[in-house]
Amino acid sequence: MDEHKISEESIRKATGQGREYWFGLLDPFKEADHRRRVAALSEAGLDSKWWQQTLAIEYEKAHRLRAVGETAESGWQLGMQKTLTIEPQILWDLMVAPAGLALWLGRLDHLPEAVGESFTTAEGIQGEVRSFEPPLRIRLQLLDPQDEEPKRLQLTLVPNGFKTSLRVHWELLLDANEREAKHSEWKGRLEALEAYLTPKETKAL
Repeated sequence: MDEHKISEESIRKATGQGREYWFGLLDPFKEADHRRRVAALSEAGLDSKWWQQTLAIEYEKAHRLRAVGETAESGWQLGMQKTLTIEPQILWDLMVAPAGLALWLGRLDHLPEAVGESFTTAEGIQGEVRSFEPPLRIRLQLLDPQDEEPKRLQLTLVPNGFKTSLRVHWELLLDANEREAKHSEWKGRLEALEAYLTPKETKAL
């Protein structure tokens, strides 16, 4: 099976050269990072930034230089999902209430709703609201006390009949080790959330 998502015809039509030509130009930069490979394509006369990124990524995938969860623009990422037997609005109300916030974010009396507003949990996690769209999506920039750089977290609630798929997406993780640590942490958080809801859907917030 061909591993390449971009056809040879598309590459030749857009860039004037085929995959083999561009990959040959990138071979001397196999040990370099993604940005250097993109720069090499630019230096070789490929003007389109989109094609610079696309061909660099194609090269990295072909040579197994790009690991699962690693992206060019957002560092290492992590995506997880759990389907819960609860309607989206009820789940949303729980997640923004103090009891729910403690399960996935930290101890906080109130999560700000306005984009740009900041907050700090009792555990010392500093955050800024990037998106707040009831009852579908929360996007936050978070800085844990033990981290030097902030991470981005997005929670999306997808209706599924009387159930809800809760999708978790992390960006700007440092490396594969942090990605694995986040996976373990959030596996526990999602299980705790499920346990809280079963069989206590009617529990007062």
